[in-house]
Amino acid sequence: MTTDLAPDQSLSEISAALKEAEHHLSTVKTGVDELRARFARAVLEESYPDHRLAVFARYWYEDKPVLIQLLGPDGVPDIDDFESAAMADELSGAQMRAWASASEAVAAIGSDDDLSALLEQGEEHEDWIEFDLPLNADHESKPLPSSVGGAQDEKETR
Repeated sequence: MTTDLAPDQSLSEISAALKEAEHHLSTVKTGVDELRARFARAVLEESYPDHRLAVFARYWYEDKPVLIQLLGPDGVPDIDDFESAAMADELSGAQMRAWASASEAVAAIGSDDDLSALLEQGEEHEDWIEFDLPLNADHESKPLPSSVGGAQDEKETR
């Protein structure tokens, strides 16, 4: 891909270069978004090994989703209201950092369409939409794409 265009290039040459650059940008963004989702899953699994589902919400009046809940199997208490003082006292510093890091990574993915491609779209509520990220033993429900890892593995074997 090249962006080195001479000032006297024709409209069709500029258009072709723009199309190539946009394709490259789309491909790179897709790969980065996959890594963001994998990172969110990995950081949450490390800090919350007993939980099975991370629930992210994007409120209609907000641009970005946030992690609102971690659900566990029977006998494992669910975690919600991460920002309350009581919850801050219950969770370790590493767990709070994992929550913040996962929220940040998923928020950076962007649009609802991009989120739906990587996370399971849950229920639509009155003023928010739910996106679910299976954790730990529940990966099989929606495995993340492996195009990023596959491309990296191919480079490493050369």
